[in-house]
Amino acid sequence: MTRLTAIIIQTRGDDVKCMASEPDKNGKCAGWIYLLKDGNIHTPLISTKAIYDSKEAAKSAMEEIVEKVRALTHEELFA
Repeated sequence: MTRLTAIIIQTRGDDVKCMASEPDKNGKCAGWIYLLKDGNIHTPLISTKAIYDSKEAAKSAMEEIVEKVRALTHEELFA
């Protein structure tokens, strides 16, 4: 993840949305973190390969990333 992506996640509040794909042919789901603009998907920030066993697990993993990034201090982010 780039520093710019982390800053966007930290500063854009509800404009950051976590989502998950439908299962692929192997039954695995991908996770995404998007930036919204006017309530619509505007820019993908993070995406994963289809490695999660369910949509819930993929979305939860993305929410965990957002939580961890938002917990970073200024010093940690710019170290």
